[in-house]
Amino acid sequence: MRYSSLLFFLLVFTLTTLPQNFTGKKFALDPGHGSPRGTTCEPETKRYEAWMNHIVMPYLKQMLQRDGATVFSTRGDFDSLGACITLSEREAVANNNNVDFFHSIHHNAFTGTSNYSLVLFEQLNNTICPNGNPQWPGQADSMSIYMAAELFAGLQTTVGYPRGDYCFLGYNLGVLNNLNMPGVLSEGSFFDFPAEILRLANLDYLRTEAEAQYLSYLKYYKKPLPAHGSLVGLVTSLSTGNPVKGVRVVLTSLGKTYTVDSLGNGFYRFDSLPREHTQFQFIPIRILPIQQLQ
Repeated sequence: MRYSSLLFFLLVFTLTTLPQNFTGKKFALDPGHGSPRGTTCEPETKRYEAWMNHIVMPYLKQMLQRDGATVFSTRGDFDSLGACITLSEREAVANNNNVDFFHSIHHNAFTGTSNYSLVLFEQLNNTICPNGNPQWPGQADSMSIYMAAELFAGLQTTVGYPRGDYCFLGYNLGVLNNLNMPGVLSEGSFFDFPAEILRLANLDYLRTEAEAQYLSYLKYYKKPLPAHGSLVGLVTSLSTGNPVKGVRVVLTSLGKTYTVDSLGNGFYRFDSLPREHTQFQFIPIRILPIQQLQ
């Protein structure tokens, strides 16, 4: 079988010798939706979304903490089955800790036909649409621009929308409307889009989403970008055009390999690459069936 590799994301990021960009900064991260248990929590349709949100949030938390930030989470890390928590209680975590920025992490759904990225901020009214009259002008609306662009670039959704909540929804988001600081709600991608369902089941893909969000924090606070990057892409069959399973991607210049999972998403990822190895035109990659490597 012949394969095609689509390189679709370069994220400047490193896990070693990070500058302390966020020393003195405090953030509150909220994994959207809670326990699907019982009738007082989210319905069954939110179970899958809650799982993803509770994976992306602690990934982002770790990245911000490595960079010197103090991070408060509204729920326990990797906890999607704990007790219910109201929107007011989520906001209270941010307000009571006097954080600098609040971020509620979500994924979207429609009818299985959409897959865009969306970052919403609070608006005072909808007299100027789509983004006029923000509650936190030059702050939450600016972060939404950075984050929507990074999510779009990182996850290769169809588009990234930074939008005011009142214009987009017709009402203010409850998780943003009583904050004492700027905040946004991110919808990384659509968890009911068929191809995206398979990608979102891959933990490395969820880490990529968290890194896109992390990069938006660096850009919003005008901090320097680290010297290392992550490279991700999709492997598809040239004969069918579909993502493949169980092949091994080899980054020949560094001797790194990544085995594509068996879910049918074709996704691969290489972490912490030196900058000189993250220029697309100079990346030699081989794609081999697993049996050729045994």
